[in-house]
Amino acid sequence: MAKYPGAGSGESSGDGADKAPIRIQVLGPFQVYVGDEALPPPRRSQTLRVLAYLLLHPEKPLERAALAETLWPDEDGAKARFNLRHAIHAIKGYLPKSDDGDEWIESDRQTVRWTPDDRVRLDIDQLAHGREIAEGDTPAVALVEPLQQAADGYGGPFLPAIEDDWARNVRARAAEDLTIVLERLLRLHERDGRTDAAVEVGRRLLAHDGTRETAYRAMMRVHAGRGDRAAALRLYQACVELLRDEMGVEPSEETEALAESIRQGDEVAHVDEAATGSATTAGTGTHAIAPPSWPWPLIDQMGRRQALAACIARSRLVTVTGPAGVGKSRLAAAVATDAAGMDDPEGQVVWCDLEFEFPDGGNVLAAIATAAGLPADAGDPVRVLASVVEDDPWLIVLDDADAVLDEIVPAWNALSRAMPALRVVITSREALRIQDEEVFHVARLDERDGDAPPLARGPELESASLLDAVVRELAPAKMPT
Repeated sequence: MAKYPGAGSGESSGDGADKAPIRIQVLGPFQVYVGDEALPPPRRSQTLRVLAYLLLHPEKPLERAALAETLWPDEDGAKARFNLRHAIHAIKGYLPKSDDGDEWIESDRQTVRWTPDDRVRLDIDQLAHGREIAEGDTPAVALVEPLQQAADGYGGPFLPAIEDDWARNVRARAAEDLTIVLERLLRLHERDGRTDAAVEVGRRLLAHDGTRETAYRAMMRVHAGRGDRAAALRLYQACVELLRDEMGVEPSEETEALAESIRQGDEVAHVDEAATGSATTAGTGTHAIAPPSWPWPLIDQMGRRQALAACIARSRLVTVTGPAGVGKSRLAAAVATDAAGMDDPEGQVVWCDLEFEFPDGGNVLAAIATAAGLPADAGDPVRVLASVVEDDPWLIVLDDADAVLDEIVPAWNALSRAMPALRVVITSREALRIQDEEVFHVARLDERDGDAPPLARGPELESASLLDAVVRELAPAKMPT
């Protein structure tokens, strides 16, 4: 699970934790508090974008040129660097100096970084820490208060005014963190008989993410335990309708069996679904991280979505390349979401955001295993993944892989040998440049053809349905080895 490497640790550090000179809110509308005084937000949107990005990446100095390209992908290099200089200057004037007189941003001609300091409290770190607690081995008696604090600190989606790809990824990860925190809270309240609290948390969870089938079951058990079978069955019906309308699937066997027990008036016992390994996400049957979503549909006038799907259908390793901000992650997420909806109970889609899993680089194989919902201490990631995947048509998307491209090559070699039906999609500015790879280049709309490969080619594109080719080619019997 990825922790946002933000301004502070997100953990309480004793007496000084509540006396931090600066508290920064990025979940919901941006807000900075100095003590109890709220500062007005920055006047320019580019100042906010740079500050937010630096807050989330304090682990090492960032190259100015790369940061400028990330934040202003449609500007030429000189203009983008000019925008960055002005934004850094504005940030230094916007924030008060620290107690020792230092500025919160260190910069020189080549690099810039946010200076980590435990006196700065960042709400997204508190949420990420709450998820760590929810997924850790802390005794249950000590969980409720910190989990509730983490949930209460979620003021809304991460800076909704920022529409960059990197911000959408952060937004999706924070939303997922809240889901994990609320799910654990719901299980604790249900287990300990706090029915009112369970109902309150369950309602918030389903309002936040209505696809959590485990949440429906927990709420059904709570209402049945109260003697309100009608409310429990109404929740079941809402679950059925949502799954059919939104995902095109039926409820799981566990949900159907629970509903039948409630209809029959049977006593319904508490079930710790985390301990029994029940599905977390409705209709999927796995704990795999879902691709991030965007608040509006992908506008694909150039056929990229279908072209990428066909590319994945014919190649086991596909790298989606292109400049920062061009939409690589969004395109990959759209195709991965389509693949997750295929009528194949053996196939799974795993989304692994490498930028937040390993901001300083790290073990790619361990990150994939974690994203697939496998225990961190399960042993060799390749062996464990192979025992789960076997010959099933899994698709793994490694998003924002620029910092760990060197690690991906040996990881792919190990995975491809152990799992002949596995396919991997990578998003990165550069290709791996290895023999098995097919490169799918996403150009800016104003980019000339140059050396970029065509966006679409091959007979697969003649299919009337986007996924016809993918479903056909992803069948295990047709997998290349």
